[in-house]
Amino acid sequence: MIDGERMKIKTVKKMNNIVPILWLLFVWCVPVVMAQTEQTRLFEYDAGETLDIRENAVENRPGVKIYDISYASPKGGRVTAYLVVPAEKGKFGGAIFLHGSGANRGQFLPEALRLAPRGIVSLIIDAPSARPEPWRKSPYTYLEADRDIRVQSVIDLRRAVDLLTARRDVDAKRIAFVGYSLGATVGGVLAGVEKRIKAYVLMTAAGSQIEFWREPNNPVVEDFKKRLTPERFELYVKSLEPVEQINYINQAAPAKLFFQFAKEDEIIPVESAKKFYEAASKPKTVKWYKTKHSLNAQATTDRMNWVIEQVGSPLLREFSEPN
Repeated sequence: MIDGERMKIKTVKKMNNIVPILWLLFVWCVPVVMAQTEQTRLFEYDAGETLDIRENAVENRPGVKIYDISYASPKGGRVTAYLVVPAEKGKFGGAIFLHGSGANRGQFLPEALRLAPRGIVSLIIDAPSARPEPWRKSPYTYLEADRDIRVQSVIDLRRAVDLLTARRDVDAKRIAFVGYSLGATVGGVLAGVEKRIKAYVLMTAAGSQIEFWREPNNPVVEDFKKRLTPERFELYVKSLEPVEQINYINQAAPAKLFFQFAKEDEIIPVESAKKFYEAASKPKTVKWYKTKHSLNAQATTDRMNWVIEQVGSPLLREFSEPN
């Protein structure tokens, strides 16, 4: 047998060994890719549609302007929001905020006002459940209400990125997101599908909302169970599977993640919070505070300094609580 034939035989044998391995990789990877594609498809929208930004009012304060605005939601109705802009001209970073359950855009207005002098334009949106009629979508009104509200919230936040990056005074490479409680739950999903955001702050959120709703002796859960039969409750929990934040937070990279949790949280169990952090992609950091679910002043200072460090103006980095 000549050397060339020996080489051909060896090559064929190697290929025969490689093919089964490649087939196994294909079989393992395809379901993962398909699952990620199906997840992402939930949050697709037409980025070419006009935002139709409407200015309702403007308030001038020393060094800052507060615009009361709204913009069109791809899921219907309008997104009400505050746009907080430094009064001077410049190229600023951007921050997008989403409040917790039972609150509204006013929850983060004080922080946005303090960030403005540090070179950050803030957009604080109302979640669908906090918007005025006829744009309000209340949770628990039908079986899939919470799931659909969360899908809309993610899409409306993606449109918020469109709004900020379209502004000439905002650096599209310096955008942060800040979410509290339910806002952080939505933010966990957003981090997996929106890659234009550089940094995320996620506060006091559970790793798994499905596990959260099955948590024994949780006052929020027990109160909700009174409204549904056991069968309807199980269907409700199952409906949340497509928007389970722990299935998205592991896809946040290369965005940086900063988690803030409360050691004495009366709503989110410590173990559930840990799962959220542990599931997240890197780079990430976490801080625990000896306080309740609402966190404290130290958490506010840490959060604002971190946002300023990530997206603020280089010459205006440090923030401290006023005396």
